[in-house]
Amino acid sequence: MIVTLNKPSLIHLPELKNQTVKLLKSGANEITAEEFKQHLTNPTIKQMVEDSIITFDETDLGKKDEPMGEGHLLTLKVKEAVDLVGQTIDGDLLTMWTAKETRKPVQKALDEQLKKLAEPAKLRSEGSSEELDGEKAE
Repeated sequence: MIVTLNKPSLIHLPELKNQTVKLLKSGANEITAEEFKQHLTNPTIKQMVEDSIITFDETDLGKKDEPMGEGHLLTLKVKEAVDLVGQTIDGDLLTMWTAKETRKPVQKALDEQLKKLAEPAKLRSEGSSEELDGEKAE
């Protein structure tokens, strides 16, 4: 299933029995329904869901676990899909979606987001604030 973190941050989900620590990144994240059900018992995660910091399709909780991430983008309207792609920083998930997506605006958003993620971070010490804001200093 797809769980969306609606904040520009990272959240460590608490360790579950016999499982490694799961990290939620900004945007879409793939996690099994069974695992997420267990996380929902944690009061902090429960509060984040109530505050809409973490969102998901509740009908996915009742479904048998399968690689939901592959087809999830296809279930969204174009604008919703483009918005979700723009928030997502999981390169593997974006690449998986690229292989399945056929709608031109969504394909463009996927390409642009993957390109952004591939670019090295620009440090403030590497240029003036004008250069970092997109204007070249002379």
